[in-house]
Amino acid sequence: MSALAPIPMDTTPINVRLVAVEDDTMEPTLRRGDAVIAVPTDSYSGEGVYLIDKGYPAVYRVSPRPDGNFSLYRDNKAYGEPEEWTRKDFEKIVIGKVGALVHVINRSALAG
Repeated sequence: MSALAPIPMDTTPINVRLVAVEDDTMEPTLRRGDAVIAVPTDSYSGEGVYLIDKGYPAVYRVSPRPDGNFSLYRDNKAYGEPEEWTRKDFEKIVIGKVGALVHVINRSALAG
């Protein structure tokens, strides 16, 4: 019996981005030193965690508001109230939707 099992995946190749978590803004969900795997997107595709371009890649939890806008917020409550964005403005800054968390135990082993 193995403790590892293959994850069934669609055989269609996809582009993904592996992005390091450099701060504590999404703790306890994402911790400094972890990484996220994001699938590129330019639009909202349901509630979840997204990679946003704020002049640098940033991770935010995004949820719809009753007025049609979106709330972008950090899981770490020390970072204040959610930001409100319109769909049009959100689509200008979204880079990808996070599909996986990677708990990195040895970052130097991942270096090229």
